[in-house]
Parts: sequence; structure tokens; C-alpha cells
Amino acid sequence: MLFLTKLAFKNLARHLNRTLITASIIAFAIFFYILLDSLIGGMTGMAYQTIIDYETGHLQVVNQEYWGKKEKIPLTDLFTFDQSIQKTLKQTRGYVSSSPELNFQAQLSNGIDELPVIGKGIIPRAFTEVFALEDHLVEGKMPTLGKDQAVLGKRLADLLELTTGDYITLQFRDKSETFNTIDAEIVGLVHTSNPNVNQNYVYLPMDRAQQALNVGSQVSKVVVRLDHRDRAAATASSLAPEIQKVNQRLAVYAWDELEAVSFAAAQNVENKIIL
Repeated sequence: MLFLTKLAFKNLARHLNRTLITASIIAFAIFFYILLDSLIGGMTGMAYQTIIDYETGHLQVVNQEYWGKKEKIPLTDLFTFDQSIQKTLKQTRGYVSSSPELNFQAQLSNGIDELPVIGKGIIPRAFTEVFALEDHLVEGKMPTLGKDQAVLGKRLADLLELTTGDYITLQFRDKSETFNTIDAEIVGLVHTSNPNVNQNYVYLPMDRAQQALNVGSQVSKVVVRLDHRDRAAATASSLAPEIQKVNQRLAVYAWDELEAVSFAAAQNVENKIIL
């Protein structure tokens, strides 16, 4: 063993130029691997945070049947966010806040042109405790419960040549498949790092959305914010049986179980393999 070690070092010294060139190439490759890996890791982390801050929160409480067809944004398999569910959530370790949502597909019209959007019925005060939307208002304010008001992305407003004070019409099918509309005044415009918020979502007061969609007091989901995203998976596992004691049809999903996040994670693995 000692002989082989001496032989190896003698060989390195005998061909010094070759040794230096090879060592430089290896060092150069390792340096750029670390650099690119750090950049990709940072960008992925920022992307995850953007999704959490504007779309998913850390946890989502959803009807199990609804979760399987969530991409279609149905008005079936909804549930009532009552005091018993809220009390269970508040007892969860790391709980910060929760916000119910009522989501639906709609056509947004300015009276001339139309664009497909996703309507979101929200309770403004609860919503701003879970999501960072209010911090990115470029004009106006959040909507008020009981009023026909709306907040939408600045990009979406620009596409339809709208601004605060203008009125929009949302056309959609309610729970009984009957066509209905909501006429609302734009009271706020937002611009965030999330493209869905900027050009696909229209936020409305929860009570007005529930009334127009004929769903009573039901909601699509309840989004929960925790004190740290790394706690989400463990909390979802421990919270699920407690929630099901209140409503057996409900389940709890962590933010990283969504398809968009799973795709980003797979892409990150692919990047590491290439590096």
C-alpha cells in the first residue's frame, strides 16, 4: 500500500503539467456545479414560496371527492366551514390563520371583450392573514363583504382596458347549471410574482359569490397558513384524523402535494442529474 502511494505521488510529480491541467478541470467543474446547484435551489425555493403565498397556503382542507377533480373547479362536493372545523384548525400546532375559498369558472366581460377566468369568493380579512395579496395592491383596496366589488390582477385589467372604478360582468353556471351573472365594481388591482394572480383570478366577497352560485354557506376549500412550510407534511398527517372526526368526507393536503409543485420537484431532480 505504501509502495503504491509513493508510486502515485511520483507519477503526479513526474507529469506536473498534466496533473495541474486535470486538477484545474475538476476544480472548475465542481465550482460551476456548486454555483448552478445553488442558483437552481434558490429559484426553486422562491417559486415554492410564491405558490404558497398566493395560491396554496401550507395546508388545504378539502372534500376528498373534490380533490380528485379539483382541476375542473366543480361546484359539487363542497362543504360548510363551521365553528367545529375552525376550532380544530386553531388547535393545530404551528397554526397561524385559515381562509375559506369558493372557486368557480367564469367569463369576465368589460361589455365588449371576454376572457375566461377563475372567480374566488373570499372573506377579505381572513384571506389577507393567509395570503400576501393586500401587500401587492397597486391601486385601491380589498373588497368588502356584502358589496358587489372585485379585485383582479393589473395584467388582466390591462388586457381588458379596465381600471379601478370600472364595472365588470362575470358570467357562469351556478350549482344547478343555470346561467347567472355578477356585476361588480373594480375596487383594487394587484401585481404579484405569481402569473395566475396577475391574469387569471378575480376575487369577490364570499357572501356575494355564494348567493350567485346558489351553494348556500358552502365553500370549495379552507386554506391554512402555518408558521413554517417545512411543518406542512407532518401537520397534514396529524390533522387529518382530527378533521375527519368532525366531517368524515374531508381530508388535509400539504402544499407540496399539488401537481404544480410535484412537477417543479421532478424538474429539480432532472436538473441535478444533468448537472
